[in-house]
Amino acid sequence: MGWISRWRASKRNEEGRALLAQGHLNEAEAIFKAVVEEAPDFEPAWFNLGLVYKGRRRWPESLRCNAEAARLRQKNEPALWNLGIAATALGDWATARKAWHEFGIQVPAGEGPIAMKLGLVPIRVNPDGEHAEVIWSVRIDPARAVINNVPFPSSGHRFGDLVLHDGEPAGTRVLRGQEVPVFNELQILEPSSHHTFVVRLEVESPEDVKDLVRRCASYEVKVPCEDWTSNTRMLCKACSEGRPHEHPAREGSKGWTSSRTMGFSCADAVTVDAILVAWKNGAPGRDCSDIEKAL
Repeated sequence: MGWISRWRASKRNEEGRALLAQGHLNEAEAIFKAVVEEAPDFEPAWFNLGLVYKGRRRWPESLRCNAEAARLRQKNEPALWNLGIAATALGDWATARKAWHEFGIQVPAGEGPIAMKLGLVPIRVNPDGEHAEVIWSVRIDPARAVINNVPFPSSGHRFGDLVLHDGEPAGTRVLRGQEVPVFNELQILEPSSHHTFVVRLEVESPEDVKDLVRRCASYEVKVPCEDWTSNTRMLCKACSEGRPHEHPAREGSKGWTSSRTMGFSCADAVTVDAILVAWKNGAPGRDCSDIEKAL
């Protein structure tokens, strides 16, 4: 490619990047496609076109573009990572393994899905939507995690959902005294077989809630549960996407309250009801509303 052609490709590529940053995917796609047609060895345009298709969850096109970007530039870590994501979304495990290996991540050999133990990670579901929520999840490979909390029903997610997530950190949370990165969800790959049930409790002390949590954990079929009244924290956008910091206490804010809202994850309401009946009979002053199947 001559210097004039490269200059033109670079200029047009920057125009496309500006449109992409503004969320104008159609216009950005048209520019990047024109650049790669005119200058097929101009790697940045292939990578950016791959970003457009990643944003649209058009994984075959994203895989093709990132593979070309990785071919044109050695050790192209951003392209290799997005190639791994696209291959994971498509279940192309050979390509995913190759991409992670070339990136420098040691993944188990084999032909099927990658299975790793990468620990807990906070995943922001619905990152661009009205019901964004950061949920602790178990990371099973560089681009997949299984939701390990009971999310709010408004999130459209359930305990046990297998989600595809991005690789660029989008904020931090603290786990066992250490900051860990938050990753944005890209899509649900496999929905959970569990439902989310909502129950409103009236209790006399925190011990009543702890007893219910213990019963859920020790029942013949373990029932994940979440005390949404105390285990959730509303954050400003700057906190959520960066490092959470303290805000002045809101006027009228309260401490412990006897009215609690809890979420349960289970295949059926019968099991949740059996746990609640035993819990109510376990001590005086305990009451709860009817079970609501929320998701």
